[in-house]
Amino acid sequence: MKKGIPHGFILMGVILSLFLLIGGVAADTPGGKEVLTFAAASLTGASGDLGTEFQATYPAYSVTWNLAGTQEIKTQVENGATPDLFLSASAKYTKEMKNQGWFVNDTVKNLTSNWITVIIPSGNPGKITSLKDLSKPGVKIAMGTKDVPVGINTIAVLDKMANSSEYGTEYRDAVINNTVTYEVSEPGVVGKVELGEVDAGFVYLSSSIASKDKVKVIEIPKEINAIQYYSVAVMTEANDPEGAGAFEEFLLSDAGQDILGEYGFTPVS
Repeated sequence: MKKGIPHGFILMGVILSLFLLIGGVAADTPGGKEVLTFAAASLTGASGDLGTEFQATYPAYSVTWNLAGTQEIKTQVENGATPDLFLSASAKYTKEMKNQGWFVNDTVKNLTSNWITVIIPSGNPGKITSLKDLSKPGVKIAMGTKDVPVGINTIAVLDKMANSSEYGTEYRDAVINNTVTYEVSEPGVVGKVELGEVDAGFVYLSSSIASKDKVKVIEIPKEINAIQYYSVAVMTEANDPEGAGAFEEFLLSDAGQDILGEYGFTPVS
């Protein structure tokens, strides 16, 4: 374990790891060695197909997923949890963890990327037909908190819009004033929209595709959008570094990238 971690945090991490391995997270078809993978919540939609196809390619392994906000899974690791593989949706958090020695350095790779988009409930109770409608009085909006990657990028989008001649600072301020909930993970934003608790939410394009039967999409032009880069890395203290390396290799392969593409992720150029 890393030096300086309180014994209480280590015990919490051990308990969390046991919980995850026993059944605290979704696992693919039982059988073979399990690759415990901590991944950004926005990968939830693609995770099932990624795990299934990996096991078909590497029959000796299966994947156990722990999907949550990148800041949350980072904290779990810092408190003693020991995954095999880490999939981050934040360049900032990836850099911090690499500098702290959590990753095998030469395994830290760019995995994929994602764009911000706006989703509305399929019934469109807020009568939103364009991005400009998000600033109308009474519209209820959901977005991520300021320390969640999707929230960080949403603010980056709004700042770009504030600096554009088409929208301006009044638009940005109105959208922020209309935001009634800040969620600690991207699926939290998606859930609020799907249930009709808000009129619109800022999410990643991948999540809009995964929820396409329940929501409608209002795209944000790339010139005022913000791209999010994802990374993958094998943990220094992985219980099965060989399995982690095999899963990373699969994720970076054409087969893994094709699955990510089906869920709206874009290749890292």
